[in-house]
Amino acid sequence: MKPLAPRSALIAGVVVTAVTALAMQLVRNGGNALPKHSWWEMLLVVALSGALVAGGWRVRDQVRTRTKAKREADARLRAGQDEALARSAAAGVMQGHEGPSADTARRVVVFSQAAAIGGAVLTGWYAGQAVVQFGRLHIASVRSAVILLGALVVASVVLSVLGFVVQKWCTIPDDER
Repeated sequence: MKPLAPRSALIAGVVVTAVTALAMQLVRNGGNALPKHSWWEMLLVVALSGALVAGGWRVRDQVRTRTKAKREADARLRAGQDEALARSAAAGVMQGHEGPSADTARRVVVFSQAAAIGGAVLTGWYAGQAVVQFGRLHIASVRSAVILLGALVVASVVLSVLGFVVQKWCTIPDDER
């Protein structure tokens, strides 16, 4: 699977910010209220981040264990040890490390890429709304809404960054492919 480039998420975030700011300005100019947000949204974004890290950590552990076993077996072969002994030593390293299946690992990679793009889109959605409100920060209710939007932007950026980190964790080193 081809890794997702951070540039894609950045472009998505910038485009969504611009479109959201324009749309929300039109909504506000039309005399309508902007969408209201809740701290429950923050909880949802944080929960997604936690689930992503939990799934990614299992795959990361498996990839590291396999890499260590392969390197040890290769070192033993270079030292002139019998191939069967080198393989059994590698199997000993792997013993007790029952990691996720290949299908689960693929799902985690897809989840990480979706989180990277989704986090960028959420960042743009929340940032675009905050930008429209900056001119009215002297109003207490608007100020509290912008603070919440700022916290949601930070949580969404964290989700996006974690998407890229977990994608990297799930990458098999070139010498093992």
